[in-house]
Amino acid sequence: MKSQEIEELIQAGESIDFECKEARRSLPRSFFETYSSFANTEGGLVILGVKELSDHQFEISGVDPHPLIKDLWDSLNNRQKVSANILREEDIVQDTVEGKVILIIHIPRANREQRPIYKGQSPFSGTFRRNFEGDYLCNPQIVKSMLADQRSITADSKVLENFGLHDIDIETLRAYRHRFLNQNQTHAWNELNDADFLYEINAYGRDREKDVEGLTVAGLLMFGKSRSILDYLPGFFLEYREAGNREFQERWADRFTSIDGTWQANVYHFFFKSLERLIQNISVPFEMNGLYRKNESDVQVAMREALANTLIHADYFGSQGIVVQNNHNEFVFSNPGTLRVPLEQALRGGVSDPRNAYLFKIFALIGIGERAGSGIPTIRYIWKRKQWQPPFLEEDFQNDRTILKLKAISLLPEKSIHFIKNSLRGKFDDMKLDGDELMALTTAYQENEVTNVRLQQLLDKNSWEVNRLLTRLVVDKCLLQSTGFGRGTKYTLSERVFNRASEHTQKQISFFAANNHTNEKSSEINAQSSEINAQSSEINAQNSEINRDGELDQLWKITEIARQRKRLSRDQMEGLIMTLCTYKEFTIREMSQYLCRTPDSLRVGYIRKMVHEGTLEPLYKSDLHHPKQAYKTKED
Repeated sequence: MKSQEIEELIQAGESIDFECKEARRSLPRSFFETYSSFANTEGGLVILGVKELSDHQFEISGVDPHPLIKDLWDSLNNRQKVSANILREEDIVQDTVEGKVILIIHIPRANREQRPIYKGQSPFSGTFRRNFEGDYLCNPQIVKSMLADQRSITADSKVLENFGLHDIDIETLRAYRHRFLNQNQTHAWNELNDADFLYEINAYGRDREKDVEGLTVAGLLMFGKSRSILDYLPGFFLEYREAGNREFQERWADRFTSIDGTWQANVYHFFFKSLERLIQNISVPFEMNGLYRKNESDVQVAMREALANTLIHADYFGSQGIVVQNNHNEFVFSNPGTLRVPLEQALRGGVSDPRNAYLFKIFALIGIGERAGSGIPTIRYIWKRKQWQPPFLEEDFQNDRTILKLKAISLLPEKSIHFIKNSLRGKFDDMKLDGDELMALTTAYQENEVTNVRLQQLLDKNSWEVNRLLTRLVVDKCLLQSTGFGRGTKYTLSERVFNRASEHTQKQISFFAANNHTNEKSSEINAQSSEINAQSSEINAQNSEINRDGELDQLWKITEIARQRKRLSRDQMEGLIMTLCTYKEFTIREMSQYLCRTPDSLRVGYIRKMVHEGTLEPLYKSDLHHPKQAYKTKED
């Protein structure tokens, strides 16, 4: 990593995968909490030799590298301090910034056989994970899930004593065997009785050490009666829901759960009951597969793979269930348990590590999810062919869940591009937006916000590359504005974009009204602009004075230095804030447009201090969190 990138990281502050710590000759006390949290989440960087001042401001303090590195290796290999050393020599890099030595430590994501990585001697008191706010201690259930994932034999292979054929739903088994026969018409297992058939597909088994036999966990999940499944897995829960018509205030147009008592709620029935609804509005084009017509479209295949993946990789011993949500042009598949392979590997494919290997085999025997490690890549390929937004796979570590979102929405919708071009008008070509920048802007418009993680999967770029892209759009071009810190930062289109779009729209409407165009033409324009007006009405109400008042154009020129330079001295920035607030009361969001800084950085870095020192005063003194809070220079 280059020194410039390091400085940018430090300037941006701590995030979900980056932390600064002050150190000199020995490790800080909190180091192994961060080591544990990064290893148990997605990995990250720790820079030693950086001091946090206040309000997310940092300065380089430096380290004495030789004793510090020795202390690091000694501690990593001390089982009294930490459960395992997962670092290599190349993970520790010494560098010099501002003439001072710092230590950069890359902590990788631990594999499932190593997790949990914990501080001290007990996983239940020393296992941490990372969220947007820092390191947090994992609850016992999450620790137990990590310990269970260490095993090479998956939990669904366990033979359940006292669970036998009387716990099987016969109709489910008959439906499965019929599909198996159609898929494998000459297979010898078709001649077996039910008990022997279940044994061959790993739904029934024998535990030779305990000398017992019974259903496997996979067999119970796939074919079991609802009550029998709950007897062994009290937290078992399945839910499908389909968004209703907002016009008629319908929350759900269709919904069923495993506890509603209207069906035998096992995994087999849930799969086909949900799949039928997911694909019911997807047309099947005429297409040949050799001599036969294909009876599935590519999108139907993708839905099938997504649903199968959700069920095969779920942690059924967790406290939360499986949820499949159909929002018509967005499909969300959510299951308990995080990925057993790194996120990048899951997206790339080629490596299969199902949490339920027996369940995987039972599905594969009827042609569902039969190719190991190909599920997500298959879906991504189909979505790419459709030129739809790439699937978004994410891990929610705090709730111990994996979420897959599929949006049947164009990668670069014409409506969104039209909006961006209209917003910037003549400046669109001058700004020379590249494809990645346009993708970020259209996604922010279409989804109301965009994040670093979302763009990584949209653009197939790493976190640092996306961070530089977003910085250009926020700082250099002032087209996005941000809230939050680090990886939790969310980016939305700046108010300047919405204001320009609104001005352009109003001119269009006035022009056509003045020239007595037909009602049909006017209604078309109003329809195109209604969404823009709805999104920007509140912003225009707050900023109408700024748009009308010619004197504020002079303020725009005065503050140009802030929009041209990424860094200004504190005195310069405070002087510009004073200039703005001397003229009128300014909200922080209004200031952010003039100064091309994020509202949070202005609030935390300058406004709080200036109010405390008495150089600024809030408009609403009795309610500091008033939604229309603004600031002015203090009157003498």
